[in-house]
Amino acid sequence: MNLQRTLAVVAAVVVLGAVAVAALAPGAVADRSDEPVRSSYLTLQEPRVAAGNVGGETVELSLDLRLDHRGGPARNVTIEVQAIDVRGSGRRR
Repeated sequence: MNLQRTLAVVAAVVVLGAVAVAALAPGAVADRSDEPVRSSYLTLQEPRVAAGNVGGETVELSLDLRLDHRGGPARNVTIEVQAIDVRGSGRRR
């Protein structure tokens, strides 16, 4: 056999072997899906609130919020912050 024929036979054997492994081995070809491999896990780490200028009935607040992310990708993460006046909530003593 000449060199080109030997290389062609070797290439054909490699291709057929790869196709056979992909067809016969479970999980050899990954299933393409939109679901993440691992679910996403988010936690709020050490939220800090500091008061700034106080004037009249208003106060400026400075917020420092940090997220810790573990796992797969997270979509549309929203952090909502709400200020509550506990003294003006109707509970007077």
